[in-house]
Amino acid sequence: MARSTRSGTELRHVIFLDEAHKFFSKDNDDIINVMAREARKFGIELWCASQNPTDFPDSFLTNVGLR
Repeated sequence: MARSTRSGTELRHVIFLDEAHKFFSKDNDDIINVMAREARKFGIELWCASQNPTDFPDSFLTNVGLR
């Protein structure tokens, strides 16, 4: 089911990363950090799951909604 994001772009893809902390680095130019900042404007959502939110870099956490 497609829905609109804040920018009006239709949601096209959802990327799920389980044990997501294994895919991150502290580098702001790391592809996962870039996707967290910019994917929404392309209709992509990034869902990341981990046991401990402190495993994620600050640059990622400032760009996402947490639940």
